[in-house]
Amino acid sequence: MSESIEEIQAAYIDEVRAIAPQLEAWLEQRIAEEDEDTVLLRWATGLGGHPRFIEIYRRYYLKIEELNEAARQELHDQADVLISQVEELAPDIAEIVIGLFFNPIGVDANEETV
Repeated sequence: MSESIEEIQAAYIDEVRAIAPQLEAWLEQRIAEEDEDTVLLRWATGLGGHPRFIEIYRRYYLKIEELNEAARQELHDQADVLISQVEELAPDIAEIVIGLFFNPIGVDANEETV
């Protein structure tokens, strides 16, 4: 039995919450080692640009893509589930997820998600 959209979203929120302290400590350390302006130029998306967060986002995006493929009658917009709705459901991690300015998902020549 596949996961529901709510289960996928809840697992995503839990996983982002689990890494949030590490990401925040990482950014604080960068700022302590360099000046804040330099760090924010390099990491303009803030915590949302951290590779660990992008990996988590991508993994859950692909899970939603699988769910959409299995049930074409009820499609879920991945960005809504993983970014927009999270601001309301989990405001404690909103700063991380809204920092993702681009969608790190590609498509091949056949318009298949890669």
